[in-house]
Amino acid sequence: MYRSSRTPSTPLAQHLDRLMRERGLSQNALAQAMSVNQSQIWQILFRGPRKGTGFSLEMAGKMASALQISLDELYPE
Repeated sequence: MYRSSRTPSTPLAQHLDRLMRERGLSQNALAQAMSVNQSQIWQILFRGPRKGTGFSLEMAGKMASALQISLDELYPE
């Protein structure tokens, strides 16, 4: 189950945090489903995607697929 004592850093991170909680996914489980390192998920949640961190359209697509949502649903309105 997903739990964290830290506050997500950006609107995208807050949305991702909510999606993960709704699905009972840990950072590690999401990372495994995406075939990425757990530290990349942590980076997105708590530091925010930054230039050079690998948060590309490809990664967003993997994330949406792992969460079983469309790419449009990944980004908050």
